[in-house]
Amino acid sequence: MQGNREGAVVGPIALKQSRMRLVISRVARLWLITTHDHAPVLEFYEKRRVRIVRIYRDAMEDARHMKPEISEFGLYGIAIRDEIELGIGMQ
Repeated sequence: MQGNREGAVVGPIALKQSRMRLVISRVARLWLITTHDHAPVLEFYEKRRVRIVRIYRDAMEDARHMKPEISEFGLYGIAIRDEIELGIGMQ
């Protein structure tokens, strides 16, 4: 999800459609990973009952070894270090 005006409209629709597909497919869990500097993304998902499952501390160090062009700083000048796994159980 991008933090722009279009994402504000597309994001909720995409999440709802994904949940419907998961129920139809009988998938047990929806998950995604983002970095900790994306406060708008975290807010978006938490408002929709998607929970923080796990935090991978310093995961971006490994990611930068594979992809050196990943920026050291993200939104609002926050240093990008950790990854956050978000998920929702599909009961």
